[in-house]
Amino acid sequence: STGSALTVACWVKTDKAGQDDKWFVNRIFSGGTATGFRLGLYQGTLCFGLPLTDWSHHLRAAEPLPLGRWVHLAGTFDGQTMRVYVDGREQGRMERPGPVGASAFHLCLGSYEVDHSAHFEGLLDEVKLYARSLGADEIRAEYESMGANK
Repeated sequence: STGSALTVACWVKTDKAGQDDKWFVNRIFSGGTATGFRLGLYQGTLCFGLPLTDWSHHLRAAEPLPLGRWVHLAGTFDGQTMRVYVDGREQGRMERPGPVGASAFHLCLGSYEVDHSAHFEGLLDEVKLYARSLGADEIRAEYESMGANK
């Protein structure tokens, strides 16, 4: 997964608040921490990671993840700016110029074993990866079209 643009989108549902360091779409692991991407939860909020250097550039949403219902999440990168969206609404942005570093690791969905400290407790559905940055209107349209079925 190299290139100058990327979108990671999915639906999640959890009843557990405050989940920290939990990654449900992950391609960043020790030994390659300046490459890849990941989407998950940090201190109970959506977090999108796209490092340039070891563990750098982790963008968090402005508000905690809603609980007890399906939530649409997305992280986008257009070659200059990272953005995170919750239920079709932008909740944060961060400047990050440069391409996405190629990762030697496999893409992990749900991330980690059930007993591992970084295991996400919840449900994951409709994971989508794009080799381009979806615009705000496209993210909102995906949330609205799929949300009726959740």
